[in-house]
Amino acid sequence: MQDVAVFFVVDESNVGSLLFYKWNTISNFFELKQTTQVVSTVASDWKTMTSLIRTTDGVIFKESSQSTLKFFQTSDYTYTQSTVTVDWGTMSSYTGTVDLANLVLKQHRDEWLTYSTSETDVPTVVGFMNNDYVFRFTYATLVLTAADSIAMPCNANQVTAGCNTERAFITLQPEWFDIGTNYIAVLSPIDCSAQY
Repeated sequence: MQDVAVFFVVDESNVGSLLFYKWNTISNFFELKQTTQVVSTVASDWKTMTSLIRTTDGVIFKESSQSTLKFFQTSDYTYTQSTVTVDWGTMSSYTGTVDLANLVLKQHRDEWLTYSTSETDVPTVVGFMNNDYVFRFTYATLVLTAADSIAMPCNANQVTAGCNTERAFITLQPEWFDIGTNYIAVLSPIDCSAQY
């Protein structure tokens, strides 16, 4: 929806709300249409761990430390809330524990130079729950499906040692992770004093 803007804001009382704006063609500005409280008390890490993902007909809201993903319909301007389910599909390569409370979602930004107002594709959505894998998701009507996974690399000594969470080579944190048109970028500190 090119004429809707959605923002997640936290007030001085630590209450989180989604603000839904619609473009007013007469006055040429975004007009606030609805405010929906989505979090009664936000977690301290909300700035990095909360996700707001665009789809072609609404937004997906994922609160920090919560396993529920909420969808808000914007295409019909009702802003109706529904629940999104996560389907791990045929992710046989992933043998770890699924932990939706720690799932962090990121999304490829729109191409501002070539953006079309009749956009029909959901920009790429990726996510991670730990330091082991980054997942690529597809979205269709209230279902986020894990489509692919990328194993985070370990150096040769770490692989020999089992590359467990204490010795993972890369630490995935939202503030060190970005997704571009063709690549993901991960910045990660490395413990140079570690004995591998």
